[in-house]
Amino acid sequence: KPLGGRKGGPRAPSELEGDRDPDTGRRFPSVLAMREAKIRDFLYYTAHLDFSGHVACRDFMLDPKEMMTQLQQRYSLVSDHNQIELSSCVHEHGECKSKEEGGWDDPSQKKKRDAYLSGSYMKDFDVETMKMVNAWVDEDLEAALGYKLFEDVEIAKVNYTKDSRCKLHFPDQPFNEPMQKKDVPLVRESFCPSKRRRGA
Repeated sequence: KPLGGRKGGPRAPSELEGDRDPDTGRRFPSVLAMREAKIRDFLYYTAHLDFSGHVACRDFMLDPKEMMTQLQQRYSLVSDHNQIELSSCVHEHGECKSKEEGGWDDPSQKKKRDAYLSGSYMKDFDVETMKMVNAWVDEDLEAALGYKLFEDVEIAKVNYTKDSRCKLHFPDQPFNEPMQKKDVPLVRESFCPSKRRRGA
């Protein structure tokens, strides 16, 4: 009997149960292993696309209008509107929530943004937890999308601000192979121009 979709009741499969590692054909041993496979796939397809890029969700949460302006300038996008409208729709779990259903200005959305930007989501982490997480992820893959691995929990908890994202959160190490073969356009680089993604 098929398990059905996400809304199919208690037996609905999770992403971790349903997806398979394309390299092995088996279930992913952890959600972090699934993340790394998704990043590898993204980088593979990016190498075959003329128009692609990556926007970190916290950068969008920090200043969405600034981010949208950066995207417009970077890709020469032309808008039909005179101003950027944020409250019309918020995508959550693949569904678009209208302003009436809980859009950008809804308290639940603000609470979520505050949790990510304040670092409070790290409250359950300790040194051992960080070691386990870091053991599952690839530092070069994460750096390819502008993410930095932390060993110090207290540093990882630091508020994500326009100042701290460049000083603490953006990776400053050069890529190792095979990441050097292809650059991924990162809008965040326009905010942190002194952070070169490659060594001299």
